[in-house]
Amino acid sequence: MEFTTLSALAAVTSKIRLATLVTSVAYRNPAHLAKIAASVDIISRGRLTFGIGAGWHIPEYQQYNWEFPEKPAVRIAQMEEAIQIALKMWSEPRATFHGKYFQINAAILEPKSVQKPHPPVMIGGSGEQLTLRAVARWGDACNLFGDAATIKTKFDVLPLTE
Repeated sequence: MEFTTLSALAAVTSKIRLATLVTSVAYRNPAHLAKIAASVDIISRGRLTFGIGAGWHIPEYQQYNWEFPEKPAVRIAQMEEAIQIALKMWSEPRATFHGKYFQINAAILEPKSVQKPHPPVMIGGSGEQLTLRAVARWGDACNLFGDAATIKTKFDVLPLTE
């Protein structure tokens, strides 16, 4: 529902940035998610920040009978593949990606997002071993939480992870 709400907000506002904080990669096919996000970016005239995360809330997975990968490394790898698919679909005429978890073959996304080369990608999470490495590789922003000392530690780790 978050993208439906963002579309409605986009239609009745003109200045605020719109974002999901954050959508789990497990809840939608990544290519479909990229198309939904591009549509919100178009409706908002380029005001979307694409918030994505690996997912962690087991009850939510259980409620909808979605498989919950127990290992954080699997969830992070799925998120990274989903981000790569979105970036390709937003920028290439026909996107192809063959990962361990997701594949697309000459997929078309038209019209493309308004923001070039793509909407900013905000990655949710703060794991120092995996998530912040993903932020360094693929993110334009990250969603961190905690007290000032915790946030400082995370930012100290972040530049070293790439």
